Amino acid sequence: FVQGDGQSNLILGIVIFSVLAYSLKHMRFKEIPFLDSITSATHFVGPMVYGISLAGGSLGNQTLILITLAFFLWGMASHAFGAVQDIRADREANISSIATVLGARATVRVAMVGYVLAGLLTLFIGDRYSFAFLAALPYLFVVGREWNIEDANCERANRGWKRFIWLNFLA
Repeated sequence: FVQGDGQSNLILGIVIFSVLAYSLKHMRFKEIPFLDSITSATHFVGPMVYGISLAGGSLGNQTLILITLAFFLWGMASHAFGAVQDIRADREANISSIATVLGARATVRVAMVGYVLAGLLTLFIGDRYSFAFLAALPYLFVVGREWNIEDANCERANRGWKRFIWLNFLA
């Protein structure tokens, strides 16, 4: 905070707020459908944006905007897919999420669209960065395996979630 300027400090404030708001009592954004995925994506993307701002990078740069948007969509897709495995448990506990509202099948498909859009956005970045779309392909395979998942067998999505840990290293 001391090293930053107004812009970077605002970004840091947003990141810290999103982390706290996700789980803090009386806020619990993780229990507000759609806001749960947005907040989670902010946890992924926020530190990157903060670092760029702190280093004096231009946040208005078109390449950076595309990278950030692609990463944000990836984060939302990852959160949404991760929520699928908990649908039955969350409903039993009276906890809402993007997945409890949309259902398993629709949430998997929304996650798939998020990964596709994230991958496609990277194609417009240009230069060597266009190859980043390849990082989306394994995610599409893992999520695609659950294309017809149902709420009754939502726990099956856990097998894909376990693969994400390794895919994140690869990506």
